[in-house]
Amino acid sequence: MDSGNCTHSIYTDFSKAFDRVDYEILLDKLSKYGVAGRALAWIRTYLTGRRLQVRVDGHLSSEYEVISGVPQGSHLGPVLFNIFVNDIGNNFASDFLLYADDLQIFRPITWETDIIILQQDINILSGWCRVNKLDLNVNKCAAVSFARSHSPIRTSYKLDRLEIAEVENIKDLGIIVDNKLTFSHHADKITSKAFKALGFILRRGKDFKNPWTLIRLFKSLVLPILEYGSVIWSPYTNTTIDKVEKLQRKFCKSLAYKLSSPSHICTTDEVYQCYCINKLSSRRQVADLCFFYKVVNNITDAHEILNSFELAPAGLTLRRNRLLKTSKSKKKLCCPWSSE
Repeated sequence: MDSGNCTHSIYTDFSKAFDRVDYEILLDKLSKYGVAGRALAWIRTYLTGRRLQVRVDGHLSSEYEVISGVPQGSHLGPVLFNIFVNDIGNNFASDFLLYADDLQIFRPITWETDIIILQQDINILSGWCRVNKLDLNVNKCAAVSFARSHSPIRTSYKLDRLEIAEVENIKDLGIIVDNKLTFSHHADKITSKAFKALGFILRRGKDFKNPWTLIRLFKSLVLPILEYGSVIWSPYTNTTIDKVEKLQRKFCKSLAYKLSSPSHICTTDEVYQCYCINKLSSRRQVADLCFFYKVVNNITDAHEILNSFELAPAGLTLRRNRLLKTSKSKKKLCCPWSSE
């Protein structure tokens, strides 16, 4: 996007993927990965022969045998599913990201041939699904054209002859990503959700005398909404920063009102200072630095991000000595790791 290019991304949705894992296909893949003998026989007995019942209002259904699907809620279930889908992108020409059953195929679009190649990858995915007896829900699949251009290259991709709808924003692992990477929709969504949680706390806790109880409730029910994945979407405009910070200021203002007495009017700043409440922008900076530390020290496996860091040479003066080399970006992008 900094160079003015466009990237098309296809977000897919599997229909009940965990429940439709075919046992024989899974066991065959395990065998090809080198699992054999007693280990393979143990996994076969673990998967097959399971019988379940359904209880509704105290009434039990008759038993039925489970013929597909990894055992959900188990430790081994997610591992077996990851093994099952591990070969999904072996023949893709485009880049892809896979987390459990969430698959994203993307490709920079510079020539018309790039669109053709990405469509071929979608066809390859469709063929993989047929062989592995999984279904894609085309109504929930989506295409996003990431670009800052006012006239981006439109998407026109098809899955099994049905057109994949193009959207301007989509939820990706809990974070709403828009086609211009501003994350404004995500900020609007989480602030709306956090306001509801804050309202619940203030209504139910109006008779609480201990302020620490309200602070714990705020940290448990509101802060996780406002801080989830902040390393990805951390706002860079004052408008968005203030929109998110407004939640905590409102909470501190209500706390100041409860702590005020006829002899002393407690202020919001006093609440911040007395109860060691940091601004949300400061907390996001701490989260960024923690992530940076984990990446540099290989605690978090993120080689692409690590390779983008370039240490600056030691300066002759201690004033404004930078740790990393930086360069000006042509675009304003919401990314803590951008060159701004």
